[in-house]
Amino acid sequence: MSLNSKNDSIIVTVSSMQPINEAAGVIKEFYEYLFLGISLIAILLSSVYANLISKPLVNINKVAKKMSSMDFTAKCEVRSDDEIGNLAITLNFLSSTLKNALDDLKQKNKKLEEDIEKERKLEEMRKDFVASVSHDLKTPIGIIEGYAEGLKDGIATGEDALIYINTIIDESHKMNRLVTNMLEISKLESGNIELVIEKFNILRLIRKLIKSFSLEFSSKDIELNLISELEYCYVIGDIFQLEQVLTNLISNALKYTPSKEKVIIEVSTNNNIVNISIENKGAYIPENEIQNLYTKFYRIDKARNTSKESNGLGLAIVKRILNLHESSYSLTNTIDGVKFEFTLKKADDLEMI
Repeated sequence: MSLNSKNDSIIVTVSSMQPINEAAGVIKEFYEYLFLGISLIAILLSSVYANLISKPLVNINKVAKKMSSMDFTAKCEVRSDDEIGNLAITLNFLSSTLKNALDDLKQKNKKLEEDIEKERKLEEMRKDFVASVSHDLKTPIGIIEGYAEGLKDGIATGEDALIYINTIIDESHKMNRLVTNMLEISKLESGNIELVIEKFNILRLIRKLIKSFSLEFSSKDIELNLISELEYCYVIGDIFQLEQVLTNLISNALKYTPSKEKVIIEVSTNNNIVNISIENKGAYIPENEIQNLYTKFYRIDKARNTSKESNGLGLAIVKRILNLHESSYSLTNTIDGVKFEFTLKKADDLEMI
C-alpha cells in the first residue's frame, strides 16, 4: 500500500498473541527459578564465608576470653595462611609466653613461701633452743655454782673437796653433751647438713662401738652381744652420722637396761636391704608414749629427772638422721624388752671387690 510517494509503504501483518504470551510466561518462570538459584548460591556462599571467616574469629574470641581468665590451655586452630591465621598464631604465641611467665612466677612464689616457712621454723627453733637451754642447763649450772662456792668458802676439804671437784667435772660433761646434741639437732632441722655417702662395713662399725662401750656395760653388769650370720656387711650411707645413730641407740640401751640383763644387736639382710636392731632386755615403754619419744626434749619422766643423764635428744637426732638416709625405723616393745629397728641400703658386693 503506497501513501504519498513512491518509496513509502506500509505493511500490515496480523498475528496471534498466544505465542508471545507463552514466551513471556516462560521468561517470567525462568526468572523465578533464576532468583531461587541465585538465593541458594548466596546462602551457600554465606555459609562458606562463615566457615572461612566467622568461625575462626569466634574461636579466637573464645581463646582470648579464656586467656583473660588466666586459662592458657586452649589454643587457636590455624587453618589458613592469611591475616586470620597470622592472628591465631600470634595469639597462641602470646598464650604460651604468658603461661611460661605465670608458671615461672608460681615457682618463684612457691620458693618464696618455702623460704618464709623455713625462716619461720628457724625462728621457732631458735626460741625452742633458747628455752630448752635455759631449762636444761639451769640444774647443772646451779650444782656447779653451789659446789664451787663450797670449795671457795672452805666447806669441803680433803676427800670431800675431791668429791666436790668430781661433781663439778661430771656436771660440766653433762652440759657439754647437752649443748653438743642441741647444736647437732639444730643443724639437722635447718637442712644445713649434707650427707657424705660412701660404702662401708656396718659390722666393723658395730664391733668398734661394742668395744668402746664394753667397760660401761661391764660396770653395770649388762651383757652386750652382736648376733649376725654375716662375716661382713657393706651398706651405703654417711658413716659419721650412722655412727652417731648407733652410739645414741647403744647409749640409750645402757641407760635403761637393768643390771644383769642383756642388750642384743642383730644384723641381717633381705634382698637389697640391711636390717639392724638393738634390743635391751628388761625394759618397757608404755604404748601411748612411744611416738612421743621422737620429740625433742621429751621424757617419759615428766619431772625431767636427770638421774639417767638423759636430755631427750637422742631419738630425735636418730630420727632425723635416718630420715635423711630414707630409712624405715620402729620402736616397739617385745616380750621381755624394747627393740629399735632400722634399715639401710645394702651395697652391691661386686662393687666391693
